Amino acid sequence: MREREEGIAQDEAQFLLAHTYRQTKMPIPGPYLLTRSSWFEGLSDKTYPSREDLAKDIVRILRREVLALKKMGIDFIQLDEPSISQVVYGDEAEQTFMCAALGSRSDPTTELEFAVRLVNEVVDGIDGVRFGVHVCRGNWSRKEDVLLKGNYGPLLPWLMRMNVDQLVLEMATPRAGEIDVFKEYRNEKEIGLGVANPRTDTIEDPKQIVSRVKDFLKYSTPKRFFSIRIAASARSPSAGVNTPEIAYRKLQAISEAAQILRREYA
Repeated sequence: MREREEGIAQDEAQFLLAHTYRQTKMPIPGPYLLTRSSWFEGLSDKTYPSREDLAKDIVRILRREVLALKKMGIDFIQLDEPSISQVVYGDEAEQTFMCAALGSRSDPTTELEFAVRLVNEVVDGIDGVRFGVHVCRGNWSRKEDVLLKGNYGPLLPWLMRMNVDQLVLEMATPRAGEIDVFKEYRNEKEIGLGVANPRTDTIEDPKQIVSRVKDFLKYSTPKRFFSIRIAASARSPSAGVNTPEIAYRKLQAISEAAQILRREYA
């Protein structure tokens, strides 16, 4: 596998650093997502005999990218691992995720162990930058009934074993399930709580966002509750999910809610 000299997200990081004096966060694809969606038996094994062989190159490339982003001055690096949800809640016979095709999977426990190992290999021994892992329920359609659903309970034992500072979790729709599944893991990691749904045109009320955050604070103290954020991402029109104008207004609502929470918990 050949790396592009400009890296994965270094051009975006350069743009970001040139336009802000605040702390910076840069998302990149996670190693499990890249490995799972890139290796197919009978095709990929002409170059990589096994998934594990491909994963070694992916981990190496991601570590190189992480070190480059750290050197540039990025404060926080988010590894996007949305397909982890598919391991537990997906049906391989259907397209139930944002990827049109995903490689075959084995037992969910085996897949989750593999995901934990790959994430930890990417971040192993790297300090001076903070890490997070993002998990969601799919973001390619506005139709809630075709997207994945189920609480984070089955995933949490593995997510907690990832050597990252923060879990960035979609919690903006009922599909994400009950929040009381976090009670056994209170304060083990920071939580980036998804509070706005990027698949709708409805602009969330800042007061409702505040209420949602306070509900979650039953299971995480304010010091460990790191951020509120837009669930998944605010997509451009080309992604077919939302417009920049709607995304901007949703981010405004999140910002207003954050100001209220900071005043109250400062």
